Amino acid sequence: MSSPSVIANEVDLSLSTATAGVAGAGTVANLVWGEIGTIMQLGSPDDLEFLGGKPNDQNYVDWFTARNLLNYTSNVNVVRVVDEATAKNASVGTANVGTGLLVKNKVHYEVVASSISNTENFVAKYAGELGNSLTVQVADSSTFEDWEYAYLFDSAPNTSDGANVFLPTGTVADDEIHVVVIDAKGYFTGVPNSVLESYAYLSKAKDAKDVNGQSSYYVSVMNNKSNYVYALKPITGGDIVDPALTHAKWGAKLNVGKPYASLSKVYVGQLVKGSDGQIPTKSEYVKGFDILDGIDDQDTTVFVAGGAGGDESHAEVVNHMLNLTTNLQNRVGFFSPKISDVVGIASKQVVNENIKATWTAITVKNSYGSMDSGVKLQYDKYNDVYRWIPCNADTAGLFLATHNTQGQWMSGAGYNRGKLKDVVQLAYNPDKPSRDILYKMGINCIITEKAEGTLLLGDKTLQAKNSAFTQLGIRFLFIHLRNIISESAKYSLFEMNDQYTRSAFVNRIDPFLRQIKGLRGVDDYFILCDERNNTAKVIQDGYFIGDIFIKPQYSIQWVKLNFSAINRNVSFEEVVANASGV
Repeated sequence: MSSPSVIANEVDLSLSTATAGVAGAGTVANLVWGEIGTIMQLGSPDDLEFLGGKPNDQNYVDWFTARNLLNYTSNVNVVRVVDEATAKNASVGTANVGTGLLVKNKVHYEVVASSISNTENFVAKYAGELGNSLTVQVADSSTFEDWEYAYLFDSAPNTSDGANVFLPTGTVADDEIHVVVIDAKGYFTGVPNSVLESYAYLSKAKDAKDVNGQSSYYVSVMNNKSNYVYALKPITGGDIVDPALTHAKWGAKLNVGKPYASLSKVYVGQLVKGSDGQIPTKSEYVKGFDILDGIDDQDTTVFVAGGAGGDESHAEVVNHMLNLTTNLQNRVGFFSPKISDVVGIASKQVVNENIKATWTAITVKNSYGSMDSGVKLQYDKYNDVYRWIPCNADTAGLFLATHNTQGQWMSGAGYNRGKLKDVVQLAYNPDKPSRDILYKMGINCIITEKAEGTLLLGDKTLQAKNSAFTQLGIRFLFIHLRNIISESAKYSLFEMNDQYTRSAFVNRIDPFLRQIKGLRGVDDYFILCDERNNTAKVIQDGYFIGDIFIKPQYSIQWVKLNFSAINRNVSFEEVVANASGV
């Protein structure tokens, strides 16, 4: 025990509830470029093109699903999937021969690079035919003078600072190189032989450092900085002059005490045998959604099925996606009918039956799922064709755009906020009798009206029981409340469960709920966090309980207008007094 003294403590009473970021979505896509099996974050259409490539005849549904989400939000997360048995990264190895191999992502690169059987010098950073457009050229002091890309550099490569320390006096390490990465076939830029990247004064030595103390070893630098290639095994064999007794191999450490072997000519490595692979299987899409489910981002409140991998995999992929949203209860999964359900079918009855069959195949039906009726025709400017694309990215996007501008509790449907973008025409424009059939099943109809354009005319979830959670706005409201209040509640962990802690919790979340009420998000609310629900037994067991009661606002589903003709001798007050509601 210390002697008597005054102890000053600080108590932080400024804690408040977290604020929401940009409402976002996640989807799984077969793309022609980008890491496989990791979450790719996109903020714009340019990001999609740069990181994921452009659409083709195999992947256009997935590609435009991601692209359409970016029409409505700048927070889109994509997991690229491929058929891992057939997709390959382009590569080049000894004697300018490449074998092609699969490098899925940065983590997988480390596995591939450590393989003793690997002999490739360079490999495209991502799997796909795009990599076949890449050429890597390397020049050192012996080959720089006549090199066609010498003009890109201030001077010839020579010797790194400090590289001569281990060499005899008068001997130079000659370890520097210049590297360029070229778009030889023009797949990336549209202009063959365009220079994509250049790297000056890199080193052949594994432990070389630049003036800032950072590694200048060409393998390390390119692997950390290049957007297009990984360097694997050091260049060797016939590409270099390699008298082993007097010169060090590339990749040796500086303390080997020898000058580094020179290039026999400018190294020109054309990457080959890259392949997009076959169309991914449904198991690849399922695995992609599992990866997406691990995203640590409470602002990603939507999963989007896109084409769900095609007609044959549709039910399994959608059901798996909805199982994920149901298990965590912090997202809503959006999906559409199969393209074959609606495209090219004249009979509305047949279309309705097809949509119902697809709806029936979905066994996970609750408030964490939403289905629309739409497939739209969209122009593909990259290939100058029109494509049929499911509308679930648009329906999800309308809600995300509404969340980012109006609030998570507002509906994204209707004439004010529910108008779809980039629509040439709908494959199926349901009339009123068809809409009545589909809406009873919880399917939100997309229609086109001549004066209004194409719009979403429904905001139901897939929950069958009639409750507050049959409306998407209320489902998203409660997801938002749970995310934000749960984040705030973590600050109560390991505090004492007494009146002070309980009052602090209430004082943190009450302003947040009051603000939402002021913004028309809830009709009213009540917070119970006192001795009534935190009893002695609850406290003894280590629990802290806060009960939040919400009276949500409901979106208008039907507008009923009654027009009455009345006699001239009857007062309006008398008519109003006798009027009834619905």
